[in-house]
Amino acid sequence: DQELDFSAPQGAQFEAGDSMSCNAAVVAAHDLTSPRADTLRKSGRARSIGEDFGEDRRCQPERSGSETHSPCGDMDQEPASVQDLMWHSSDVSVRPIVLNKRIERAGETGFDQASLAFEPMTLPEMLAASQDELEKFLALIYRSIGGATPLSEKMNTLAYFESLCCHSASANILINSSLMTLFLKLLRTAKSVPLKIRLTTVMGIMLRHATFIADDLAGSGIVEALTDALRDRDDRLRRTAMATLGELIFYVATQRSEHESAREQGLERPMSVWTISSSTVMQIVRLLRVGEKEDETVQHYAVKMLENVGAHGGEWTLRFTSQEVTLSLVNICTTTKNEYLRATASSTLFRLLRHSRNLVNVVVDKIGVRHCVRSLRDQQPKIQQSFLNILNLALLDPNSRTRNALAQEKGLVSDLINLLEHATTAIRMKSYVCLLSLSRLDARWLLAACRAKLPSIMDRATKTRDPRLTQCIKLLRDHMIQSVPEMFGHIKAEMDVLRRRKFVGGTAGSTGGAKATGSAMQLFPIVPLLISTDSFRGPVIDSPLICKVALFLQQSEGLNFPCQAEFKASLLTTLELVCQRPELLRFQRQICDTLLPVLLDLLQRSSNSDTRFLCLKLFTDITQLYLGVPEVYDKASRNPPPETVLIDNLVSKDLLPAYKKLLVDEHPIPLYAQKLLVSLLQGIGDPVIERACELDLPSTFFSFLSLEHSNNNVHNARVCKLLLASPCIGASAIADSMVVEKVLAILQYAIEHSVQPWVPG
Repeated sequence: DQELDFSAPQGAQFEAGDSMSCNAAVVAAHDLTSPRADTLRKSGRARSIGEDFGEDRRCQPERSGSETHSPCGDMDQEPASVQDLMWHSSDVSVRPIVLNKRIERAGETGFDQASLAFEPMTLPEMLAASQDELEKFLALIYRSIGGATPLSEKMNTLAYFESLCCHSASANILINSSLMTLFLKLLRTAKSVPLKIRLTTVMGIMLRHATFIADDLAGSGIVEALTDALRDRDDRLRRTAMATLGELIFYVATQRSEHESAREQGLERPMSVWTISSSTVMQIVRLLRVGEKEDETVQHYAVKMLENVGAHGGEWTLRFTSQEVTLSLVNICTTTKNEYLRATASSTLFRLLRHSRNLVNVVVDKIGVRHCVRSLRDQQPKIQQSFLNILNLALLDPNSRTRNALAQEKGLVSDLINLLEHATTAIRMKSYVCLLSLSRLDARWLLAACRAKLPSIMDRATKTRDPRLTQCIKLLRDHMIQSVPEMFGHIKAEMDVLRRRKFVGGTAGSTGGAKATGSAMQLFPIVPLLISTDSFRGPVIDSPLICKVALFLQQSEGLNFPCQAEFKASLLTTLELVCQRPELLRFQRQICDTLLPVLLDLLQRSSNSDTRFLCLKLFTDITQLYLGVPEVYDKASRNPPPETVLIDNLVSKDLLPAYKKLLVDEHPIPLYAQKLLVSLLQGIGDPVIERACELDLPSTFFSFLSLEHSNNNVHNARVCKLLLASPCIGASAIADSMVVEKVLAILQYAIEHSVQPWVPG
């Protein structure tokens, strides 16, 4: 947008006392070549005459057009931190105050055309009129309202006049004419409350739609007149007065904001002549006090004004940002039953806190973390977004009370996870930012989020086209990936402490300090939860991860600490996920050099049968794959791959010597041992048979060829078949083991009882 210029055009001054001198207003309304008018056309604020003027509309701060002074910063720049991403353009959107249907349903404002004392013009006719015609027409309106006419005529003329104010071009003409001076005079002197209500309403509509207001109005006493009307006993008058004063203060705030923006850019911009007295500010502040039993609609207008002003920041936002104001907004949020007022108050609250960070912890302590979290489940997106903002502000520098209160909110993570798929992009963005801040605060929040399916949700969200949302996801994703090596560093330190205690004669789990050392280990389930999704699998799985997981698995055996079972289960689950085809072929050297030896070591040393089984299963799955991949295992090559030598050595020196123990272990370990040996005999061949003969393993497998033996199965039969086919097995060994007789007995039983796997085809 181009910069919006609210200064009066040269030669556009006029005498306030001259009721018919409206040259400045006409210039402001019809200067369609000015940057201001061009900006309005582009933004869509200059409304077409045929629009419904009474309809609420959502818009950006309409009177702030500085290109480099945006409350959200430059949306196109690459964000550098959480603070760059925690704000969205919708956080500074504003709605009109006057005739806002969410605050108050306006009554019918029709007029009786036949009762008018003059021939009325339509809005298009007025805008098309010459200056002389316009002055004569406005003189008729002036005399009808300001002359010695009946109250009914004044009210009817004002109702007609209201229909002319709902367009920016006409509002610029009318608000800068002496009719405004007349309205202020009548507001001060009239005794009729309905007349005062109509006057303040008309002034408010003009302020709502005008884009140029001459400086003369600043000295007319309009602020004081509206402030006096706020003290009236009639609630209806106080409502319209507060709405009109709110539009005026919002205009004044934007003028000051534009001046500050111009000064920052080194541009010349006249200082705004508008001032708002401290007594007016205090009067508005008093309206916010819940205990005063103020009319709730008046309060809503006051809060709406603060919400709009808060969109700009700067001097006027700070002027209204006090502990008294913020705590009054807290009371409104927690006590009102009006959902629109509650939404406006919550939005206003975060806008003020955004510019006064020192009040964030005060407000959060007062309103309570529980209320903030509960508001994330509200049905109104505006309330959800506002309290996400408040939580994100609090998480930038939380005090101990906030940290402790957050720890008690067990449903916070699930609420945030639900919001990640909200229909509103801004809410999704802020939920990602909140999860990131929580994860940085304590990694246990990240663990809880991963358990709540955060990685899979982020997997699905990678297709989003919104650049800011993509940046939020990326920032959280990068943190999650980086947390893995950091966690491994802490786990290594904890493991070192536990091992030192064991070696000096202590029991790791017997001291209170040992419980403290398990905190990083308790976070390890994050790893398998991450690598189970496609978007995290590649970045997280690398050589150091495989080596460290294998090391932790080996070192944890024989130690005793509180989370040992869960830690080892997570390690093994991680290895199961790692040991899938793509990763097995990416990191075959590290797996053969580090992981396979650890699996064989634990297979023999672990006292836990589940651990032994999983180690054997992993070893079986890995070797079965590798034996069929020439790039990994090639026994026929003169220069075989290093992995071939490693596998041969492991099988010969570590695995086969442990086979007799494996074959008498708990079920299903013997079954997997037999299955593994079939693969080794087929893939490696004679070297395995020769080593098996040295260890007297063939007779063991031959002994299983019995109908009563639990290890008599198809895998054992395949092992025996492969052994018998080798010249390494002599006839005497076959006869001594009675292999023929045993096989015949098994076949006879299988044929008689139709045991299909055993019946020859």
